[in-house]
Amino acid sequence: QFHEAEQKGDLEKQAALSNTIKFNLGGHINHSIFWENLAPPAQGGGKLSETSALAQQIGRQFKSVEALKEEFNRRTAAIQGSGWGWLAYDKTGASIRYVELPNQETLFPINLVPLLSTCLPTQPSTSGNTPTTWTTRT
Repeated sequence: QFHEAEQKGDLEKQAALSNTIKFNLGGHINHSIFWENLAPPAQGGGKLSETSALAQQIGRQFKSVEALKEEFNRRTAAIQGSGWGWLAYDKTGASIRYVELPNQETLFPINLVPLLSTCLPTQPSTSGNTPTTWTTRT
């Protein structure tokens, strides 16, 4: 449909389709990263070596892994509607950052590399649990 609208010069249709494409492509990219990084504890999931470069950087920037988890959970739980909480590596500043993105926005346009993520669905959790899942991208 987009290609057809492009060939016809139908800018209104292209704009409408662009948002749909962006949303669906972003959802695919974000969820692919999320699912690829999950691992059960028996296979190292949820574990971070205190001597790793990531743990050292977290210590410098957030004081501790526990302090990062608290900030990550607090800020991610405050996202209104659907969205993503990310811990990302900023190649430009050689640092890590927490980033909140709405809907299915991705980190790539802002030149960040995903490290940890959680997805907040449109419908809030009724269980009372903070919907944070720690994933580690190696």
